[in-house]
Amino acid sequence: MFTFNDVLAARKNARAFSGVFDLLNRVEYRRIETSEEKEEVLRFRYNCYRNSGYIDENPDRICTDSFDSAPNVSTFGVYEEGRLLSSIRVHYVDQDNTASPGVLCYPEILNPLLERGVRFVDSSRFTIDQDVRAIQGSLHFITLRLPILACVYHDVDYSLSVIRPAHGAFYKRFFSFDTWGEVRDYPGLHFQIQLYAGHIASVSKPTLKRLPFMASMESERKLLFSREESRKACFVARPSAEFALNRLLSSVEVPADVAAAAEQVA
Repeated sequence: MFTFNDVLAARKNARAFSGVFDLLNRVEYRRIETSEEKEEVLRFRYNCYRNSGYIDENPDRICTDSFDSAPNVSTFGVYEEGRLLSSIRVHYVDQDNTASPGVLCYPEILNPLLERGVRFVDSSRFTIDQDVRAIQGSLHFITLRLPILACVYHDVDYSLSVIRPAHGAFYKRFFSFDTWGEVRDYPGLHFQIQLYAGHIASVSKPTLKRLPFMASMESERKLLFSREESRKACFVARPSAEFALNRLLSSVEVPADVAAAAEQVA
């Protein structure tokens, strides 16, 4: 539940992240479903990884693994005027749907939790077009907004990410993630990875206050993660952050003394 002080902090941070809101108003999220879109994303991923030296060259010039076809996966692209700017892959993980990079690399940590009924969203294969340097900072947040929305939609306990250790400070600072596992190798990648996680009930409010563009409407989440609703909209969703944030902030009651002082100034 947001308080008036939370509202003040969120408004201040919204101004600080005006560039993110500006870009959100220009992009669309696309759930990758057609064979043409899948090939575009896999080639995009391959080029991003090859340019960074993360994978070996292959004749097909695509980067894929078995998790791309798992029944619990959703892959997304962020587009501006038809151009693919970034992509990310999200797995919903529970007792009946255990396929995910996190479970592969850290089974001794995650399997006991799954057996107890704990549920996760595991995000991976986060890639960004290196030619859009001017908006890369904003694009990082806009792309990572997708797993946050997935956590809300699926009402999970934790958000997971198997990431490069060098990126851990970013996830700790902005998403209040904790380190869950030691540094390990990942099959097919030329860098090591580490498991990070955030407890949704604990990090949701501070994350929304710190990063107010993470606000979303239920309608947007359904368009992204409900296959039936997504199909109706041709698997495209426009970000609802600005509208959702304004609605949230306007729902918080202003303290009587603050309202009285504002009236006197007016």
